[in-house]
Amino acid sequence: HAANRSGRSGTHLEDRVIVVDDNPELLGALAHMLKSEGLRVDTAADGLSALKLCRQLRPRVVILDLYMPHMSGLEVLEALREDPDLSSMYVIMLSGMAGERSELASLAPTADEHLIKPVNADRLAEAIEKGLARREPRAGLLGRLERG
Repeated sequence: HAANRSGRSGTHLEDRVIVVDDNPELLGALAHMLKSEGLRVDTAADGLSALKLCRQLRPRVVILDLYMPHMSGLEVLEALREDPDLSSMYVIMLSGMAGERSELASLAPTADEHLIKPVNADRLAEAIEKGLARREPRAGLLGRLERG
């Protein structure tokens, strides 16, 4: 269970979750739910703040709303994937407007997981646990070899 996880991994990302949504009620509810599971949780209400927080805290998992003002979830996702230090973050993309997961997946193909609002708590928990359990970054060994 993610709540009982202890110790540090060998990678540069921290066992924490950042939740990003411009809806304050949903943001608060998700953060409360995850904290009650024993997770270290931080929140951001827009894409620019999210990117800054990701660079500062280096979470292993980011729950990212697709549509937000100033900088969309897609733009945040692209910025994360282009940054070699952040590209291995496990990104769970959320949307209340995408209708179907397949549509959301086609909009944000580089996200690791796609969930539709209202979010099913069990599915979200599974996705977060998957992200926290992934120890080797996407480009892990290859990336280290290339950097020397």
